[in-house]
Amino acid sequence: MAELRLSGGALDGFTLHYVSAGRGPAVVLLHGLGGFAESWRRTVEALAPRYTVIAVDLPGFGRSAKPRARYSLGFFANALGGFLDGLGLGSVSLVGHSLGGAVAVAFSLTSHASRAARADRRGRARLLPSLPPVPVRRTAGAR
Repeated sequence: MAELRLSGGALDGFTLHYVSAGRGPAVVLLHGLGGFAESWRRTVEALAPRYTVIAVDLPGFGRSAKPRARYSLGFFANALGGFLDGLGLGSVSLVGHSLGGAVAVAFSLTSHASRAARADRRGRARLLPSLPPVPVRRTAGAR
């Protein structure tokens, strides 16, 4: 587990907690409302053999700073930008659940768009690299 102190802007001096594992292209995991970085534990383990996987506690969640601020999508997108700057990451793939998905979209639609989008052969933007499929098991009685 690690922490990064943000510098500049409205979040100057605040820390964001994160976990990371693996080596390869960067994939950043963004949790949902009520979640935290450790919520992605099994996903981090599954992706780490092929990617540098980083799961971050968004501001106000988990072990990250809880500043007195208006927690809007723009606020989270700017925090994500500062986080990526602090880690020295350029282009990344974003994976989000619930609130984290909304943050990924907000980040990708702002001035940070070139850092999050990947283009396919036709020039269309994609947010995710080709990730391995996750097996799904049906439980008894499920239809």
